[in-house]
Amino acid sequence: MFLVDIISWWYGNGFIRRISIAKANFRKTLDFFSIQILLKTLFKPYKQISADESSNSIGMFFQVFFDKLISRIVGFFARTFMIVAGIIVIILQLIMNCMFIVLWLIIPILPLAGIILAIIGWIPKWIM
Repeated sequence: MFLVDIISWWYGNGFIRRISIAKANFRKTLDFFSIQILLKTLFKPYKQISADESSNSIGMFFQVFFDKLISRIVGFFARTFMIVAGIIVIILQLIMNCMFIVLWLIIPILPLAGIILAIIGWIPKWIM
């Protein structure tokens, strides 16, 4: 009866909890990188230097223009790097979550498989 309870928990509530943990971690990662927001603000200034636009001189106009241009270029590269890093992390986390879920399903079968392989006399090649 105890073994049945353990197996029913493992493939029932335990499996559902494992999936909910994987979903929660995946949502946290999506929220951390916020790729949609980064794409919307890709060409926005990045920590713009406070350029004084109140002066009407041509020199000040070009200084403000280049300050904003450099700030946008830096913002573009910083956000692009974060988007690429976020996509890589999200893909890796998706692969890892799928592997953990498959492992969760297989783990209870492994001792039984080991016993059967020992009975039939199978020995791994790395032991020989």
